[in-house]
Amino acid sequence: MVSETFPTIDEVDRADREQLATWYWFLPRSKLPSEQQIIDRIADRFLNMGGMTPGLYKKIKFASFSA
Repeated sequence: MVSETFPTIDEVDRADREQLATWYWFLPRSKLPSEQQIIDRIADRFLNMGGMTPGLYKKIKFASFSA
């Protein structure tokens, strides 16, 4: 079972770099296999897209304070 906090694998596969960065940074870490699979997929896609940049970091951190 996966927490409502976590996206589905399908959502991860459709996500853009900014969304992946947000999940990568803010999702809680988990030891549940179903959630770990999602975290691993987010990390894989995000890192293959180039990972974090200073500009992207500022954008997602700023967005988290304005929500």
